Amino acid sequence: MSALTDLKQQAQNWYASKSAADKRALTLMALVLVPALIYFTLVFPLQRARNNLSADVLKQEAELATMQENVARVLASRGGAGGKLDRAGRRLPQLISDTAPQFNLIVSRLQPRGDNEVQIWLEDASFDDGLRWLHQMETGYGLQVASLNISSGKASGMVKLQLKLKDGT
Repeated sequence: MSALTDLKQQAQNWYASKSAADKRALTLMALVLVPALIYFTLVFPLQRARNNLSADVLKQEAELATMQENVARVLASRGGAGGKLDRAGRRLPQLISDTAPQFNLIVSRLQPRGDNEVQIWLEDASFDDGLRWLHQMETGYGLQVASLNISSGKASGMVKLQLKLKDGT
């Protein structure tokens, strides 16, 4: 402690030995340099670190959104295992129109019956693709098959489907 006290005493003696103009200049310089020193040694590095962390958070949020989309795609490809898929605000006819082509199905006619039921006609559909699509509708989106009529198509393995789907929610 005595070394610090000696250093303080030397600085006071040095300052006292200066002229009045030099003292004003030293005081003015101290008023400018001390805040600048505080800013560049404390505030600036903290702001830079905060900005870097904010950028990292945004990057991580974007990666999380991408991962959630990928999870939804994987679950959809597995037939909806793991729970009901998000309909993203789509009404029942729009959901049918959006999902049928994913299973190589062509909707020849679609007739809504109220807000929670739709009648669908599929011509020349692969029997296997039709069943996979129905499974996706039931397990992935919570729809229920109210009625189903299957008749043979023009080629082997091809069928005509006439069905009613109801929203189970």
